[in-house]
Amino acid sequence: MDIEKIDNELLNLLQSNFPLVEEPFLEIGSKLSISESDVIKRIEKLKKINYIRQISAIFDTRSMKYKSSLIAMSYDDSEIDSAAQIINQHPGVTHNYKRNHFYNLWFTLAVPPDSILGLEKTVEILKSESNAKSARILPTLKLFKIGVKLDMTGIYYLPRIVKAYKKGDAAILKELINILALENIKVIKSTFFTPELSLKKGNYTKNKPTKNDLDNIKKGENMLKKTNAFDHIQAIIVRENSIFKETSKGTKNLIKKLNKTKIKRGVLIKYPKKKQDLRVDLPTIGLDTFKDCKKAGIKGIVLKDKQNIFLEKNKCINFATKNKMFILVK
Repeated sequence: MDIEKIDNELLNLLQSNFPLVEEPFLEIGSKLSISESDVIKRIEKLKKINYIRQISAIFDTRSMKYKSSLIAMSYDDSEIDSAAQIINQHPGVTHNYKRNHFYNLWFTLAVPPDSILGLEKTVEILKSESNAKSARILPTLKLFKIGVKLDMTGIYYLPRIVKAYKKGDAAILKELINILALENIKVIKSTFFTPELSLKKGNYTKNKPTKNDLDNIKKGENMLKKTNAFDHIQAIIVRENSIFKETSKGTKNLIKKLNKTKIKRGVLIKYPKKKQDLRVDLPTIGLDTFKDCKKAGIKGIVLKDKQNIFLEKNKCINFATKNKMFILVK
């Protein structure tokens, strides 16, 4: 059975604010623009494929004066399944789980305020009837209520993201933006509120690239033009007649690898990838990048005009100037 988007929207509604009215499925249907009978059919389908186990009320036993506790019991491995069946027959037992522990069966138990046996005596009887070796009552010392709601809409879109994953991170981001658009969420450029984080055209230190550096930059730019549309490459290092390309491990790993080579100098070019969505994914440079470049003997860094995130601007420029490196934005 195929899961449709509306099924995921239905699952989201069932997890929160379930309508406490005479015809709850009619009200849910009106929110989804489908009929009451369609809602019920879809729930039956989701039960068959184990997306839904049950739909039922959960009572606040504390407000109803019930006495409840977590119970841990210990069994021989050969007896734990039969013991669980006996324990589960009690109407006040929930959340019965096998654990990898000496106390290998844990469950919650609640007894009503008018119970003749009470909690402690009920535990004794369950221990005896299920042939437990030992039992522990673990009362609540501090209560934390955590509501867990699974975003089923996100799960619906997951196959599309997995398909994009095969094309690289730029394709994943593009697909996420497309999905957000379908949900009427608009994505704006990351530098919209922080334009100061992006460098404009210019040379930002007293050190200028030499003719040899400019030749290396041209070689690198030509190579970048030949990369595939969704390739992961957004950084290369050009040294003499050699071009070293970034892998999926990133720029830091690229520079680190070159530390081991005998050739020094060269330039780092960090441009956006082809078809890279500049709203969400800009090449980023920071002080750590400059420190890594210094160790590798790289003479300068080249960026694209307003197509970069430049962190700790003043520190980077001062570091580059001090170490006779250039920062060229084209």
